[in-house]
Amino acid sequence: GLMISIVTDNPLYLVLILAIVGIVVIQFFVRTEKPDMDLDSVEDQLEDEDPDDLTKIEGLDDFSQRKLNALGIHTYGQLSRMDPMTTEIVNDAIEFTPGRIAKMMWAQQAMQLMSMKR
Repeated sequence: GLMISIVTDNPLYLVLILAIVGIVVIQFFVRTEKPDMDLDSVEDQLEDEDPDDLTKIEGLDDFSQRKLNALGIHTYGQLSRMDPMTTEIVNDAIEFTPGRIAKMMWAQQAMQLMSMKR
């Protein structure tokens, strides 16, 4: 048919279609798999904070700290601002068993460490 001839005559056109389809598919998967985590706002707050030693938090070892750093989380402040949904996303991202971070109350521990730091 007509469509086929347009595509075969113009490889660039095909690439564009594939690119658009690819983007739509990726968007769809990203959306359905994980709620939009507000990493941007967490990152913005990072600018004026020095990284903390996250391993002072119970249940958080050096390996986990490196994974958190890779996610852009470097401070107690960021951990203390995690809501339950964000906690689960982070939990999932660093490949912990579900609910482990919530159980260990990282956000609460981070708040305590922050108050001790001042």
